[in-house]
Amino acid sequence: MTINPKYSFVMPAYKGRFVREAIASILCQSYDNFELIVVDDASPDDIKSIVCEFQDKRIRYYKNSFNIGFENLVKQWNLAIQYACGDWIILATDDDLYEPQFLKTADDLLTRHPLVDVFRARICTCDSVGNVLSVEPCLPEFTSFEEFMYMVYFGLNGGIPQYVYRKDKLLSLGGFEEFPKAWASDDYTSLLMSKNGVVCSGEVLTLFRCSGLNISTGNKYIEDKLIACFLYFEKVYLNLLSFKSDDTIQSNFYSNKMKKKFAYMAKCNILSYFYRLSIFKRFKYIRYIWEYMPYLDKIRKYMMCCRVFIRK
Repeated sequence: MTINPKYSFVMPAYKGRFVREAIASILCQSYDNFELIVVDDASPDDIKSIVCEFQDKRIRYYKNSFNIGFENLVKQWNLAIQYACGDWIILATDDDLYEPQFLKTADDLLTRHPLVDVFRARICTCDSVGNVLSVEPCLPEFTSFEEFMYMVYFGLNGGIPQYVYRKDKLLSLGGFEEFPKAWASDDYTSLLMSKNGVVCSGEVLTLFRCSGLNISTGNKYIEDKLIACFLYFEKVYLNLLSFKSDDTIQSNFYSNKMKKKFAYMAKCNILSYFYRLSIFKRFKYIRYIWEYMPYLDKIRKYMMCCRVFIRK
């Protein structure tokens, strides 16, 4: 066990296929003041044996008595981070990878910008065998809340493992925001954490694996994702859209642009899941579109939904 670690990698683990590779990428960090907490979520795979192979004192292993993540993935995340002793938390996954300089880069940037509560590593996505599928755009070293929110909606494709969060701030928010299947929980939580800005790496430091085994890929849980979309956009509208971190020209520009395009983005995202539901389930969600999203043009939304049924 690392004494007084500055950083805590917290890995809720269920899928055993890539967990050995994921752990190895963390232990190979060039910056060494960290701990790795592996929380076995009652996996059918022998996660403990894989962890024991490393014989590294920086690792602590815990096992849940039942599969919490199956019922509520965000609850599993929030329980797992309670084990963290560090000042900063990285919610690692059991299949994604880190470059050796990930933590050193994060520490340098967070030291340079002491008021910031979140670091974001540039990320690339790959398939199950490691072939790179995409590399996200590069953000400035310091990105204001307004610019970051705009980029989250218009160009960034990431995931939870690329972030480093200040633990006290994260816990003061109640941990990660709960949405069904944790869909958009990382984006919303990161936006809440970014009111003092975000520091970002210019180089790719995190590799997000689209293995087909995770919730975020494929056409699984479409109804849950649709509900999460409703909740996410509603919370952003109510809690974040009007927030301004400062009155600079740049922040005003992105804030105004975001307000103008927010309704369009919400509609596109929600309807993209709506179209993938069976025709019987679509009738169920017309009521949600009408009642729970007052910030969109109800008539236009209703007409768009009607066109879906007419086309079918």
